[in-house]
Amino acid sequence: MELLLVMYHQRLLLAPIALVEEGDIISIDIPGLKLELKVSDEELAARKAKWQPREPKVTTGYLKRYASLVTSGNRGAILKSSADE
Repeated sequence: MELLLVMYHQRLLLAPIALVEEGDIISIDIPGLKLELKVSDEELAARKAKWQPREPKVTTGYLKRYASLVTSGNRGAILKSSADE
């Protein structure tokens, strides 16, 4: 569940993970701590240009709160405090 919430947040930010499509090749380099999407820059630019955000399925409750307050995955996907804003 945590991974899905982080991915949802990345899609909202239009991070490269938001542009992955079925059948794309992803290279995983564990020692190098890298994930690489094997798609050309031109294709990514085209995908970004046509990308439209979806309406959120959850509009109330804790999941809505989490989605609006969570930090990005590289910052730990933790909730921002009111002091952070």
